[in-house]
Amino acid sequence: MKDNIELKEFDITKETDAYFWVGTKKYKKQTTYESFFDTFEDAQQYLIEEANKRIKETKNRIEYDTQVLKRIYETMDKIKELKPF
Repeated sequence: MKDNIELKEFDITKETDAYFWVGTKKYKKQTTYESFFDTFEDAQQYLIEEANKRIKETKNRIEYDTQVLKRIYETMDKIKELKPF
């Protein structure tokens, strides 16, 4: 998800399923870096869903990293208990 969000309104002169035109300039509706929507509400909903996905992914990474940290601390405790030969 991009952190820099910019919403613009376009006066579309022609449209297909994949493209739209503003005057003579042709735009692809969906690219790697941009998404275009029919309404403000559609764009807003998309951004909310993307943010929720990002929250879930971040929480999952935190849970995983917490388990990794726990195992590291357990290993460190075992190392501290080692006795010389």
